[in-house]
Amino acid sequence: MNETIELLKSHRSIRKFKNKKIDKNLLNQILSAGQAAASSSFLQGFSIIRITDKEKREKFSVLANNQNFINEAAEFLVFCADLKRSSMCCELHNAQATEGFTEQFIITTVDAALAAQNVVVAAESAGLGICYVGAIRNNPQTATDLLNLPKNVYPVFGLCLGYPNQNPEVKPRLPLSLILKENSYTTENDIEIIKEYDLKMKEYYKKRTDNKKASTWSEQMSGLLGREVRVFMRDFLKNQFGEKCYMSCGFVGNQSANSFSELFSITAEIIIAPPTNTLIGGTSLRKSQTQTGAKIVSNNINKPTVTAGVVLEPIVTHIKPNAN
Repeated sequence: MNETIELLKSHRSIRKFKNKKIDKNLLNQILSAGQAAASSSFLQGFSIIRITDKEKREKFSVLANNQNFINEAAEFLVFCADLKRSSMCCELHNAQATEGFTEQFIITTVDAALAAQNVVVAAESAGLGICYVGAIRNNPQTATDLLNLPKNVYPVFGLCLGYPNQNPEVKPRLPLSLILKENSYTTENDIEIIKEYDLKMKEYYKKRTDNKKASTWSEQMSGLLGREVRVFMRDFLKNQFGEKCYMSCGFVGNQSANSFSELFSITAEIIIAPPTNTLIGGTSLRKSQTQTGAKIVSNNINKPTVTAGVVLEPIVTHIKPNAN
């Protein structure tokens, strides 16, 4: 195993930092390494905001469940998914930007995550510790206001960098046999593997230095997925990226309705399907409803159903029936 793989497999989240600054040249090299990450269509759809203002950093600490290590870290960076810059390129060439589509939202979010992970690896290779801070999304609008973000930009997560003042144990990951599938998705033996992993994690939590726990991994995941989490994110992203972020449909053929929601409000039964000439397939959905005038009485959605109907392109990723 080479040094790079050893470094990657030794990752820990650091929440205690020494009072030591990071050399500016080193920081720039680390951030440049982040820029070298892969980017779909070379969009480079992310921006990094370095928080040097102490008062603003304290506000982010409070926003993120009062996590004080945000104040202690040598650097606190906020990674943002950014479509604003690419829309400026359209203005530069007198072109109209087609904004707000789910695919664009996904690309920018992935770009931000890939760049951040490059930053993490570069930082850890230089002896620094890091901690991702997803809790800045506890109040995304406040974070957006603090950063003065324009439309088509949103804060994905924060990242602390600094010299470690602790040496936590490496947390065991799920067995590769559970993560790696071949040719198709299967769940064979998954439950038994999870049970074995639970025993391993229970022992880890019992022995680790800080924040000892008695729960297992599956118990934690059950608690996480058994409750609503940041239900406000959809409305926030709709405001930042536009409604199409959730209904990424380009209508094909002769349509009288101007939007997906309008189509729902005037049609008793609608078929949503990938283009008929697609080679990769997709999801077909039928919306069954009882209609009185323009009002929808039932909002049931059943899948899959294939009958004659409206063809949409690309494949629908989210459906929100008209509430009228």
